[in-house]
Parts: sequence; structure tokens; C-alpha cells
Amino acid sequence: MGIGPVAVVATVWFMLPTEEKRILGRLESLAEAVSFESEESPIEREALGARIAAYFTERARINLGVPFTAIEGRDALTGLLAALRVPDGGVNVTFVEITINFDRRLLIASGRVIARVTSRASPVESIYGERTLDVALRQIEGDWLVDDLHAVDDAGWEIP
Repeated sequence: MGIGPVAVVATVWFMLPTEEKRILGRLESLAEAVSFESEESPIEREALGARIAAYFTERARINLGVPFTAIEGRDALTGLLAALRVPDGGVNVTFVEITINFDRRLLIASGRVIARVTSRASPVESIYGERTLDVALRQIEGDWLVDDLHAVDDAGWEIP
């Protein structure tokens, strides 16, 4: 093998995303997906719920803390999203901090995210709250899916 093919293989190796980067990208994409508009029709809400549920395993456990009810499974998540009342103008969800530990042997990852919910209604960002969440993901058929997402404490959403 000459130096050319070695250089190409090395370049491709370094450019490919690591599993950690793939997991971080997946979580950031989830945060974007759960950012809601308030004017969505029931059909749009249902489609959005299905799109968000695709980020979770079939039996995912989700407990975002007060005022939300703990749920289990994609169907329960879709139902929660359909019933969710969104403030005028909508909300943005961002993960302001993400730490992930990845186990290559078991193809699982766990970590902690700090989620921030802000208003889309005004030009000045209004923060509704911030919450620390523990997250566990599984790699299923090449995709990283959330298997468990729960609030670290149940004291309610902090307003910074």
C-alpha cells in the first residue's frame, strides 16, 4: 500500500464522527425537535409527536419532574405531546450542557443534560426554566435512542 491510500484512509478515519459525537448530535437534534410552536394544528401536533417519539426506544421511561407525569413508552409520549399546552409564540428547548459516557462493549451511553426552555414570543429571550436530567441511550440498528430520561430531582423547573 502506497502513501496515497494510507493518507486517504487516515483522513477518512479522522473525519468520521465518533460515537460520542453522534450521540451529542442526536441529543441536540432531539432538543430542536421538542421546540414547539403554539399555533400547530392537531394533525401537525400528531406528526411532531411521531417524529419526537422516533428519538426514543419503544419502552422508554420519561420523567421530566413537576409538573409532568412520569410516562413509559412511545405511545404515552405521543399522547403527552398531543395534550401539551404551549405558551403563545411557542418554546425553544436547548441542552445548554451535555456530558456523555459511552460503553463500546455494551453499545449503551449515559450522561447528564441541562435543559433550558425559553420563549419564542418576544425578541428578548424569556427563560421559563432549566432542569438537570439524567439520560440513558441504547444503540438499536445503528441509531442512538433514548431509553431513559429523568429529572435529577423532583423540585420543579428552576428559573435561573
